[in-house]
Amino acid sequence: SEYVALEEEIMALELEAPKEILDSDCPYPELKSSLIEAFCSLSETYRSRLQSLQEKLNKTDSLIHSNFQFCGWCADDHSQFQFILSQYTSDVTDNRALCMDMLQRLFPERTRQELVSMEHERLWDWQHFTQTQLSALTQQWQRDHEELLARALVTLEEAKHTHQEELELHRDRQHQQDICSQLRTKVSESQNTQTFLSRQYHTLTRGAVKVVMFRAEMLQRRREEREAREVERQRDEEERQKRLEALRNQVKVVVDADPQRVMADTEAWRSRHVNMEDLDLQKPLYSINTYTDTQIVSDPRVRVEQALREAGLHQSQYAKEVLSVIKPPKSPRRDTKSILKF
Repeated sequence: SEYVALEEEIMALELEAPKEILDSDCPYPELKSSLIEAFCSLSETYRSRLQSLQEKLNKTDSLIHSNFQFCGWCADDHSQFQFILSQYTSDVTDNRALCMDMLQRLFPERTRQELVSMEHERLWDWQHFTQTQLSALTQQWQRDHEELLARALVTLEEAKHTHQEELELHRDRQHQQDICSQLRTKVSESQNTQTFLSRQYHTLTRGAVKVVMFRAEMLQRRREEREAREVERQRDEEERQKRLEALRNQVKVVVDADPQRVMADTEAWRSRHVNMEDLDLQKPLYSINTYTDTQIVSDPRVRVEQALREAGLHQSQYAKEVLSVIKPPKSPRRDTKSILKF
């Protein structure tokens, strides 16, 4: 049943190139193709390893069935044998001796030497080991697939971010080129205007010269106004920086650093530590692990045996029959029961 469940788990894994990668809007087609190839390569690698383990598992399973038929074991004995081996795993103390004792109780017609030297036990251990490898490989495949998917998604995000930066850089360069072109046009227009004004200055009459001078004064006044606004703006900026510096001085740290105070014990901790020492002094020196008199007397077998002993019948056949039918207050464990009759 474990082998069938493991096969269903492997078939349920759809670990090809995930939909997030196939449907992603990647600006670089070569990067997307390489990511898809990475997922396909990962799936192909793990599929080949899983196929090799499955072939080993099928071969071991066929050897187990043929070995059981050759040794004269029926299907029920085979199932019981596998169940006992699965109960006494390596983490159980003295598992080998306990397992062999239980096998001798289940199969009294077989000698201990036959049970110890059975080839199908080694085959069953190999089958269990192969199934464990197959399960671990499946989980490792899924973990590697998830890690590769996470790295692929991060790579796609970085590619999108890089592509966006390239577009912004291209737009910035185009904007700078447009600004330079506009500046060159303005400089050219200004030069043409200056040339035209100088020509008009020499060709026009005095009245025209006055007009030109008036225009020059207007330009000079505008330039001075712009400079005055710039000076005012700088003055406002200096005042703002001064106000910010004053605020920073108001909230700056004035307390000296004291690392020893941070690492020192608090009064609450000292008080709790003193209380804990008082509690430790009140604890007993040794712990007692045994049954109490109440637990012993609560067993009906003890009370009946005491009554029979007082009556002088504790060694009679009647006492044996009475004590054999009295049930203990707590049922015995399942692994202490035996089908053998003595």
